[in-house]
Amino acid sequence: LLDVDETYSVYEENATYESSDPTIVSVSDDGVITAHTGGTAMVRVVTETGSTKYPVSVWKHIATETEFMQIYDGPNGHYKLANDIYLNDITKFDWATGTPAGNYPLISWWGKTFNGTFDGDGHVVYGLYVKETIKTDAWANTGDALFPSARNAVIKNLGVDYAYVQATNNASAIVGYAGYKANASVTVDTCYAGSKVNLRGYNAGGIYGSGD
Repeated sequence: LLDVDETYSVYEENATYESSDPTIVSVSDDGVITAHTGGTAMVRVVTETGSTKYPVSVWKHIATETEFMQIYDGPNGHYKLANDIYLNDITKFDWATGTPAGNYPLISWWGKTFNGTFDGDGHVVYGLYVKETIKTDAWANTGDALFPSARNAVIKNLGVDYAYVQATNNASAIVGYAGYKANASVTVDTCYAGSKVNLRGYNAGGIYGSGD
């Protein structure tokens, strides 16, 4: 997993190299991989005895509210915050009784589970507002949170503050439902819910609501 502009060598003697997507990662004639933008590409190393393919992933940097709310389009990606994110204007919102400027689109997560890597890089997401979502029997193992459901995921170095989450089940600031299905794991490391987080509902928790 590389950051933008980071390099890595896959040099082998008398080998040739190619990338499936040079816009994500390019590879030089001497086997040096250079990361360009967020995503995953395959690097192929061809030698006299055969060829080997390496998946190479690059962090996608999130700098705006719009970019953050598109994570559900690629729930298995690798994301890193470039700065604090404001999902609502917290200076003008009464979290308990007011009307927020926007609403985190949890409906876009229906049928999807975050199973990628999210690195807050020490930043904070402010202004998460969720007030009850409609759940179906087919999608019961979820919750209301920044990440409603997570499986085989890593979420780290992230704070959530000035949040209001009202849910029937599994209300949380960060992960609503962790796990879901056997042999699944979720790692939440160095994360916190701030003092202005208001959670209401069954199985409510600052870091996660519940899970397997």
